[in-house]
Amino acid sequence: KQKTAYEIAQRLVGSEMCIRDSTMALSIHDSNMAKIPMFKMESIVWGTAENYDFCKFQVHLQSMEYTNEEKGIVGELATSDPAAYQLKFDLKLLMLNNGVISLEIIKNEHGRYPWIVPDVVDDNVRKNSKASISIKRSGFKLSNIGDPFFFELGDPDDSFDFIFTTRNMPFVYVKDFIHFKYMVNSRHIFGLGERIQKFELADGLYSMFNYDQFSEETGIAPGNNLYGSHAFYLMHLHNPSHFAGMFFLNSNPVDIKIKHVGMQTQIDHVLVGGIIDAFIFQRGSVDEIIKNYQYVIGKPEPLPYWAFGYHQSRWGYRDIEHLRDVVTKFELANMPLDAIWMDKDYMVEYKIFTVDSRKWHGLQQFVQDLKSKGVHFVAIVDAGIAIEPGYRVYDDGLERGVYLNSMFTQKPLVGITWPGYSVWVDFLHPAAEQFWEEELLKFHEQIPYDGLWLDMNEPSNMCDGECPDEAHYIFYQFPIDFYDDLYYNPTHRGLEKGTISMEALHYGSTQNRPEFNYHNLFGYMQSRATARFFYARLRKRPFIISSSTFPGIGKFASHWLGDNVSSWHMMEYSIAGMMNFQLFGIPFVGADICGFTGNSSMSLCSRWMQLGAFYPFMRNHNSPQGSPQEPYIDPQLASISRKAIHLRYSLARYIYSDYMHIVLEGGMLVKPLLFEFPKDPETYKILDESFMFGHAIRVTPVLEDKTGSLTSYFPNHDWYDFNTFQKVVSYNHSTTRGVNLTMTCSLDSEKINLHIKAGSIFPYQEQAIANNIMRIKQMTNLTAKLIVVPDHEKKAKGHLFYDDDENINIWSKDFHDVHLQLNNNEIKFIFEDGKKSFNYNNKDNIFTHVQILGASHYGNTVCAKWYDNVDKTFRQMKYTTDSAKDILTLEPQEGATFIAPRIDSISWHNTTCQNINLSFTILCCLLYTSDAADERSSVDLGGRRIIKKK
Repeated sequence: KQKTAYEIAQRLVGSEMCIRDSTMALSIHDSNMAKIPMFKMESIVWGTAENYDFCKFQVHLQSMEYTNEEKGIVGELATSDPAAYQLKFDLKLLMLNNGVISLEIIKNEHGRYPWIVPDVVDDNVRKNSKASISIKRSGFKLSNIGDPFFFELGDPDDSFDFIFTTRNMPFVYVKDFIHFKYMVNSRHIFGLGERIQKFELADGLYSMFNYDQFSEETGIAPGNNLYGSHAFYLMHLHNPSHFAGMFFLNSNPVDIKIKHVGMQTQIDHVLVGGIIDAFIFQRGSVDEIIKNYQYVIGKPEPLPYWAFGYHQSRWGYRDIEHLRDVVTKFELANMPLDAIWMDKDYMVEYKIFTVDSRKWHGLQQFVQDLKSKGVHFVAIVDAGIAIEPGYRVYDDGLERGVYLNSMFTQKPLVGITWPGYSVWVDFLHPAAEQFWEEELLKFHEQIPYDGLWLDMNEPSNMCDGECPDEAHYIFYQFPIDFYDDLYYNPTHRGLEKGTISMEALHYGSTQNRPEFNYHNLFGYMQSRATARFFYARLRKRPFIISSSTFPGIGKFASHWLGDNVSSWHMMEYSIAGMMNFQLFGIPFVGADICGFTGNSSMSLCSRWMQLGAFYPFMRNHNSPQGSPQEPYIDPQLASISRKAIHLRYSLARYIYSDYMHIVLEGGMLVKPLLFEFPKDPETYKILDESFMFGHAIRVTPVLEDKTGSLTSYFPNHDWYDFNTFQKVVSYNHSTTRGVNLTMTCSLDSEKINLHIKAGSIFPYQEQAIANNIMRIKQMTNLTAKLIVVPDHEKKAKGHLFYDDDENINIWSKDFHDVHLQLNNNEIKFIFEDGKKSFNYNNKDNIFTHVQILGASHYGNTVCAKWYDNVDKTFRQMKYTTDSAKDILTLEPQEGATFIAPRIDSISWHNTTCQNINLSFTILCCLLYTSDAADERSSVDLGGRRIIKKK
């Protein structure tokens, strides 16, 4: 029976369980007895025509016991009606730390090993609890033994409230079909990517299956899933201070349906493989949830400094003269440039690891010349390898047997990519990584690239499934029975559409070898192998941008948001895309600036360059058919772009410090204002229009044409205009609501509306424009200012991170990680991590000035001093107050070396400094009492006699 309604959600079960014969299968036909392919169906329900007596599936908790000092639970579930089902399930729970609970439910099948996603979550994380509380105290609850099974997370402070619950919800778990539904106590859900849409999730269907397409999410089948699959979501609870999260680790196709019900949200998961492998993130701040998520999947990779510069790319650079002309025009326009990218143009007939010597003769020397100028080179590498006997790369892989195999031919699976008929590396094969590393090394000998762009690794295929006809380009789909083994078809399109066969075989045990299990992991495995090459062979930090993503890939690679269109609409969507990947643990991300397809107008491209200057990853890229959009092509665009890039470079150390702090501790580089001000419901209105870039800077871009002014909401806080350092919004003690602020933003003004959130400290190098800086790394040779912005409580914080930016072993601690903390009138420089002995040889850790905004907080300053960690002495500072601008500026005395790691503290006072060169010793006298007679002794300290009472 072909259905379009959502009846599957409550009754669907595996057919063999109802038929009581696992060798039988159902064939579904229409009224003309034509077979209906399973992938065309939403759902199937069956029973007798008279009363629709559906098969029922119910599970109860049969046994359980606490483990790991009551931080874990192991148990067994069983089906409740043995006449219909005789199934058992293993249940395992563990508090990984005080904020994360791991939950596994695995069908107990003797002799059959379930598919469990390998490697993504480190075994040490799964096995070793760092929790200090028991699972009983966490708020997690299970049903009683013998009762219908459910699990839920309650509010630890309110036993009558819940965060999520599966109580009275359907639960089905049979072969290749898992369905469970639960209710969350929130109306605001974020995450579940990758997709093009607004940041907050609306009602609808969200499919998880890596797919090479770009279309706007509608929430309606077929799914509009894109290049990556991230079944992680964040929910904002009714107590606005709190968030919670869920992550389901599954590499098979998944459909998730969201439906808002009153003040709650109903969430449906339908999985067609694997197990239930869930991670539950208990309530807390957004930062706590995201850090805990990255504790599970791994923290982001460290990046070289140049990665944060400006990148120029295009598919359509015709030959080396064309590319040389592009670089020359950047130089003539005094336009900053840190990396040149090459799409497929350099290849021989689109074959990877080849260079067309006719069009690109001298490319190796050209790249060497770029390097001598401080410009880096990034090359694209597609996933498919052309089938061409005599093509060395193909022959080598064939000889080693490292390709994915067809289940039907037992030979390498054949598909079609840009060069024609192609094969794919099976990264599970034990010889695959060595093959891949050797090919990357040989390619590096041809072109000494600095980074790699891994594309079409969903993997993308220009025929559906397998293409066995090598004589003609026949787009052929096998009439296989694969779909007939699925009781539900996530995405509601053919799973092999635009990709390789789900029955392609990987190396390993026969049972879990199909591509069906590994499809979403292809980019993850390829990125891991590529990162290992950078570490082992090039001995440098990986710079890898991958199209396909999966949870945990941030340990090896970063991402761009894929193909887009030159439109204002798509530019706005890039903000949500960028924020989503902060949730997914891939903070270095950005969109194709000015758009990949179509022709960008000058105003759109100008505004996009201004916005893109505050993407973590700033790259301009377009298609062969598009008009040129390099930032030098128009005088006004050039001026706007130059200013935007220099503004970014002036914050280079700030950006790098915040990013590297995420590498060490976890977190987000970009976030919506809601995450900073969760108690303010008005921030929902600007979710997709404005964002925090790092901990200090708010960006409010222009997202529509012909705009001379812009009005946006500012939460109740002190806010300063970045361009003038003047306060434009003041904290109001008598209300919780903020204000709407109107800002000028005409294109001619070239202004980017940046604002500083009070409570921040950050380094700033305004010399970027004056010194006509062309490479972001040049900023490390310039001194800096330290900008201090107290909030209304006279508090602020920030980070400074210094290393050589190429150290491949970040855990060797060859860096300085300094936490800055302002309390009242004193800034403490707290050495958080690294080695104090590390010798940083650049100049941007030298501060020429410290500027304190909102100086009127402190009255009339008559003394300023800093404590020198090296000489162990206080040193005086020069100070000036600009009353008109309300800025207090501090400078070291002439001859003083004012270097970040050397500074212990900086303070300023409205009373005279005394004895500032004295070194004080604090003596703590611990008093003891005893029945014995007092024993007294004395210690002479500098002429003073101290009496100790023992």
